[in-house]
Amino acid sequence: MEHTVEVEPTEQQIQSVCVKNNPKVKIPFDAYIKDVAKKNGYEVVNKNCDAEVEYIALRYFDFHAPLANATVTVLDKDNDQVGYMFYQQPRNMWTSDDYFKSNEEILVPILESLFPEKNSNL
Repeated sequence: MEHTVEVEPTEQQIQSVCVKNNPKVKIPFDAYIKDVAKKNGYEVVNKNCDAEVEYIALRYFDFHAPLANATVTVLDKDNDQVGYMFYQQPRNMWTSDDYFKSNEEILVPILESLFPEKNSNL
């Protein structure tokens, strides 16, 4: 079985993002988000941003704790959703091609779709 991925790319008018820390997430998800956003032309700041990024991630309890699911929501200053991504391993995680992949290998390509490269002419 394949995993489930849903992505609504962040709207182009968003130039800067603040990543809201989630201390319950034990993988470096915030670092992946910041790295991809910066690489693709978004300014990553601590305050006074165009949009706030919130994230959650859950892992299966197994001998190597693979990623079970992850969600990222991008909200503008009016608290309207302007970007979204969701990842879910299949119920039977042993059937997934992602079972032995690292969290980074799974999440970074999806985050690349969430934060599309900014047009350098904008």
